[in-house]
Amino acid sequence: MSADKDSQEQQNQILKKKLNKKDQRIRKVQNMKKKYHRHTRTISDEVARQFAQSEMIQLIEDKQLSMPSSSLSRKKKCFSLYTKTNLDPSLFLTDYSIVSNNTFKDLLLTTMTTDDNQNFVNKLFDTDEMLTCIRQLTQLINELNYFKLQDEQWSYYYNLGINEGIWNGRVSKSMALINSMCYSYGRSRILIEQRHKNFMKKLQQLQINIDEHIKQISLSTTDMNNLMTIINDFLYRDQYELRMELERRRAILFDTRPFPIPSFTPRL
Repeated sequence: MSADKDSQEQQNQILKKKLNKKDQRIRKVQNMKKKYHRHTRTISDEVARQFAQSEMIQLIEDKQLSMPSSSLSRKKKCFSLYTKTNLDPSLFLTDYSIVSNNTFKDLLLTTMTTDDNQNFVNKLFDTDEMLTCIRQLTQLINELNYFKLQDEQWSYYYNLGINEGIWNGRVSKSMALINSMCYSYGRSRILIEQRHKNFMKKLQQLQINIDEHIKQISLSTTDMNNLMTIINDFLYRDQYELRMELERRRAILFDTRPFPIPSFTPRL
């Protein structure tokens, strides 16, 4: 009788442990769901904020394009925020100008697959001054690659507009909000051409800055070529999500059309 009682107690204890583990799993799942929803709300709020800003900036752009040059120069100070807005996919872009030297070095080393490259970088980064200089160079190249992608994206919209012969269209506000683009799209051929010119100016200036920065680094031609290869490979991997986001925005043209393709211009 006593043995049966002990056996029953053991079974009860085992059952309690199972229930406790089940409760723990349930609570863990609930906590994960809460964190996910909080994260989703944060992203939604950021998208909504950017969408509201994009509408304001689009109005500014349209007004600027319709203004004579004399009026535009008088109003230039009123639109100083336009040059500092974050309406492009730079949320996917790492800003190496604010990353610490140690963090930058660790990030660079983790992407290397050969001991030779690791030894080269470790030897190269023997001083904090050299590390800072190369980190700044990496950021300049990072920006250069980013604006190249932006220029390619806008060239794509321009060519699509030329081929389709359609420059204006609309999508629903909900679709625009989800995909971070302006609900009135296509705008004008002049606007796209103007953006292309702006990107070309930025690319030219960045290339000048890069060339000047390279002159400050005392390395042999072979070592500099090796360093540039390492930096470019590193940034190509780092900008993977950015490239995928731009591809996604192109795909919207085909995935959401109920009729022949219009040419729209997402807010980049």
